[in-house]
Amino acid sequence: MSAEEKNLPNYYRAPFPTFGQRGMVVSDHPRASQAGREVLRKGGNAVDAAVAVSLALGVVCPYYTGIGGGGFMLVWLPDMDKPRLLDYRETAPGASHPQLYGPGACSMIGGLAIGVPGTIRGLALLLEKFGKLSWAEVLEPAIALAESEIEIDANYARITECKRAQIALKPGASRLFLPGGRVALPGTKLIHPDLAGSYRQLAERGAEDFYQGELAARIVQASQENGGILTLADLAAYRPLWREPLCQSYRGHEVCTVGPPSGGGIQLLQILRMLETFPVEPGGWGSVQGLHRLAEAMRISFHERSTRVADPDFGQIPVDWLLDEVRLRELAARIRPDRVLQFQDRPAEAHSGGGTASFVTAAADGSMVAATESVNLWHGSMVVPAGSGFVLNNVMDDFSCFLGKPDAFGLLSSALNQVEPGKRPASSSSPVLVGLGGRPLLAAGSAGGPRIATSVCQILLQSLDHGMNIQQSVSAPRIHHQWTPDELAVEPQVSWEVRRGLEAIGHPVAESSCRSHGCALRHHAEEGFYTGGADFRSFSAAAGL
Repeated sequence: MSAEEKNLPNYYRAPFPTFGQRGMVVSDHPRASQAGREVLRKGGNAVDAAVAVSLALGVVCPYYTGIGGGGFMLVWLPDMDKPRLLDYRETAPGASHPQLYGPGACSMIGGLAIGVPGTIRGLALLLEKFGKLSWAEVLEPAIALAESEIEIDANYARITECKRAQIALKPGASRLFLPGGRVALPGTKLIHPDLAGSYRQLAERGAEDFYQGELAARIVQASQENGGILTLADLAAYRPLWREPLCQSYRGHEVCTVGPPSGGGIQLLQILRMLETFPVEPGGWGSVQGLHRLAEAMRISFHERSTRVADPDFGQIPVDWLLDEVRLRELAARIRPDRVLQFQDRPAEAHSGGGTASFVTAAADGSMVAATESVNLWHGSMVVPAGSGFVLNNVMDDFSCFLGKPDAFGLLSSALNQVEPGKRPASSSSPVLVGLGGRPLLAAGSAGGPRIATSVCQILLQSLDHGMNIQQSVSAPRIHHQWTPDELAVEPQVSWEVRRGLEAIGHPVAESSCRSHGCALRHHAEEGFYTGGADFRSFSAAAGL
């Protein structure tokens, strides 16, 4: 590298980020990111773009997100001193109770798996409160997308092939995900007229049709025909909730994320607080000691999450205690350079993963958004309302359906998270907005169940601590430890030398194909542009304006 090249800013180093002078959108699919950029070009702000991206993702990634699910969105507008947080997480139906979800009950497939969807009311409220464009205007790109040919990507085909046998047992899901009775190969072009019809109906009749209209009736009918308990009263009663974001300083930056019912944000802040007690590892990302400390902080955070996170409207959640700076510094002091911590609890076995969508947007007016949405596991409950084109969630598996038994992500939780009518289940979502000097600097998020918080954390560490550009931060190799199972997962790019060093300390290292995919953007205020980083682990893309 020449002397001239060494002096270049990091955003001029490969892998190169995407640049935008008037805004940035990063999502799980190029067409969804383009939909967000189109809305920015029409004069929309980051909220308008985010709503458009969410609706577009329901077209191109219907197997893990869409209007049959729920989510969280952080919004930071120019006149705000900190972000606002909307919780539009799904809720348990009014007739639900713990006995419905004991051993042998189906909380993953079929009608009983379905929680009351929150996405449409959440998006409509966000748009009404903070958007510049109309509901019909932000729906236009998604409608056009659903009516055009969408090329199936390898990720879509891979995940659908994994679930093909189960999908085939559900006629609605089979029509949506197995056209012609088979998995569509990558490159196959499909259109989604049913979803286009649902979107047009919502554009013409308003978002309330999903909760109190003809579309609501179809949702309830589909749930009950598949053994579910969802009612029209459940849909009508659903409300998204404004919550206080959790904000904490980290090496001079203000990090804001979500709190309960999500445990992901608490974990993210816990890990950062513990790591802040150590100096930044010299020589950049990926040293044995740096990864060891990170893995130990991950283990501690998951150990704490297992019994203390649930819906705060149904019990006292000790957030202040969980994030107490003195206590976390004491926990960090237990981390030793030459051995791993020992826990008395016995870790559980590993379980399967699922899917979620995360996206970030920024606009020229200084607005910035980070969101995480999902139908929970891949293909949700596999229940598709007749003629709707979208799958309903299976979020009921995120409750403690059977105490002592891990959920589909291998996570244990307590009686605090048992099913109750109207309750929101614990989540791992952790979209984040980072501020500097009172202005939003960086937005990030990830999918991947329990790997969400650890992935977002590593994106932040690589950007804030190690000086990587935003694309490098998203692309860098990751590790993950969630206490249960007792295994340190490392991506293939982590060197054998580093793996042996971690094993020598006592970590049971296992190479793992990554089930998380992140996204991030950064505002370079002095230079006057934005950079975006998309994740090679999915079909994601950044689109600058």
